[in-house]
Amino acid sequence: MNFDAFVECKINTVSVVETTEGDNVLIYIIDHENNQWLLTASTVSDLLLNEMRLQNIIDRINLFDKNNIEDVREKIFYLLRGRNSENKEELAWEGVEKVVKNTQASKSVFLEIEAVYGAYVLLIAKDIVLSRCEEKTNRNQESK
Repeated sequence: MNFDAFVECKINTVSVVETTEGDNVLIYIIDHENNQWLLTASTVSDLLLNEMRLQNIIDRINLFDKNNIEDVREKIFYLLRGRNSENKEELAWEGVEKVVKNTQASKSVFLEIEAVYGAYVLLIAKDIVLSRCEEKTNRNQESK
């Protein structure tokens, strides 16, 4: 999944929806043409949302799967423990190992949304789906 088109786009809404299978996280993004997109993270086990503001500008969206999960042990630790690791031994903690192994086995994915300004998102989910919403948003358009 390529997220390059969402650089400097806006996060409009983040919602958590309970389902019978688990919690889903819905992230609405407004692109440069005011199209609204829905990024759905299904069966989310962990979520960190920092610095949500009225304006939330995306720097980049990174999706880590079985091919590149080893690169983000520090970020996984931060998500699970709420702090940076103090040494390399902490990155071998069983909580981090479990996430890495589940991701390598394609049981989960790790998503990071880095911010230029505003919301920073980390989450672990069973699956991520991106879809375009039907209607354009009226945000930032002049009234007639």
